[in-house]
Amino acid sequence: MTQTNGQAPVGIAMARVAHAHAPGKLRAVLDCPQAELRGVWEPDGGILRECQGRLATCEPPVYASLDALLADPSVEAVIVDGPVAGNVALAAAALEAGKHVLQEKPAGLKPGDLPHLQSLARQRGLLLQIGYQFRYTPAMAKLRELVGAGVVARSSSA
Repeated sequence: MTQTNGQAPVGIAMARVAHAHAPGKLRAVLDCPQAELRGVWEPDGGILRECQGRLATCEPPVYASLDALLADPSVEAVIVDGPVAGNVALAAAALEAGKHVLQEKPAGLKPGDLPHLQSLARQRGLLLQIGYQFRYTPAMAKLRELVGAGVVARSSSA
């Protein structure tokens, strides 16, 4: 375990690697001195092998089950990167197990999904981040400014 600034790195695991960005996220964890990859859980062996093949130089440890990943006390945070239909349940399970969560977008399929996850995180004092990379681009900052000024109407989804 490498320490930086006197602190042990954050133990991170990945629940599912089905999304196209999964190898990049794994590589980012591997390259970050403040993080340590504890492993991945992917129930689809074909998807797991494909992801491992794209990593080339790294074959992360594999958890036998989601329960094993969530029970690992060395895992402090979980990246949820599976098919959209299952991500909310995976994120909720991780939060309920006391893990911080980075969830791949979207935040759910129903209007109540994100508020539910936010409530779980808030109740447990955990961080929940939705991986929507465009939120910090100059174009989105301008859009927020225009919405705030009333020039553009606030959008909503049913």
